[in-house]
Amino acid sequence: NLKLIAAMLKEMVTQVVLCKNGKEAVKQAQSQPFDIIFMDIQMPIMDGISATQAIRSQSLNTETPIVAVTAHAIPGERERLIRQGMDDYLAKPIDESMLARLITDFAHRRHQIVGDQQIDWALAVRQAAGKEDLAREMLTMLLASFDEVEPVLDAALAGAIDDSEVLAQLHRLNGGCAYSGVPGLQRLLSQLEQQLRDGVPVSELEPELLELQDALELVRQEAPRYLS
Repeated sequence: NLKLIAAMLKEMVTQVVLCKNGKEAVKQAQSQPFDIIFMDIQMPIMDGISATQAIRSQSLNTETPIVAVTAHAIPGERERLIRQGMDDYLAKPIDESMLARLITDFAHRRHQIVGDQQIDWALAVRQAAGKEDLAREMLTMLLASFDEVEPVLDAALAGAIDDSEVLAQLHRLNGGCAYSGVPGLQRLLSQLEQQLRDGVPVSELEPELLELQDALELVRQEAPRYLS
């Protein structure tokens, strides 16, 4: 099932992260944000329900859509799974058209919910242990780090900096995003960081770097709403 869904997903999306058990899934969810998580209910070490509840309680993916993958397509199963933290479910054997529909559906919902919003203040406060003053301090620190990374992006676009230095700067910025309620910016940074780690040269990432510059500016423009 893991191999099958991975093969299907790789034809539909740009990046797929695979986990062999629930404990590994929780660890991944704590280290990077995802657009959607497919969670097998029957897994070794930690089952899908326990893993989902752990992700919902403390990770970078508390609001990420989680779709249960289960062989038990029985009446009432979807409702039971939703009560336990899932957003929907996908029955085995996996149907490719149903998988594509779920991805499209959640992508559309995300676009409707997020719109032009760059800062998720509720998330920022949760990431700051419920303390609004600390959340404002973390956002202020993040904005200050933009001043350091922007010259690096300019140099990268001009081909005047080593790829390793670009990676190091993006990694530092990505770490700061984990505490500042900026899931869209963090997702973009995680994708860029992964591409660089996979050996994609900076010279081939111009569209992504320009998108990152735009994202930094949008966060900078929205931040005063929460810092005033």
